[in-house]
Amino acid sequence: ENAGVSPDASHVTIDPFNISIIQSGKILGALFVSMELLTGNRDLNAGVVKARPKLRDAYLQALSGYVNRQLDPNRPVNVSLLKRLLQKATNRVLGETAVAVVISGAHISEPFR
Repeated sequence: ENAGVSPDASHVTIDPFNISIIQSGKILGALFVSMELLTGNRDLNAGVVKARPKLRDAYLQALSGYVNRQLDPNRPVNVSLLKRLLQKATNRVLGETAVAVVISGAHISEPFR
């Protein structure tokens, strides 16, 4: 059924992003996230690619509240919580499609001194 379809056709990459972790007026580091969206369906890709700027805005919005209020920069990143936040933002932008967030990397970097 999938003959002739390249395996990467069901993914849309999202440029990695960094979000500063600012708590109590201090920059405590940055959260780095790299991810892609698993569409499972090439027909969805064009719409997802077109929505990338809106998706990025939604991701930054969803994560800024989290990093500035709940994230403990001294502990490992809670990837499952991150995935839930990003998935919720994805569903808000794209509607309840079958697009799944896949996080390929998430780490906290030290602030530059």
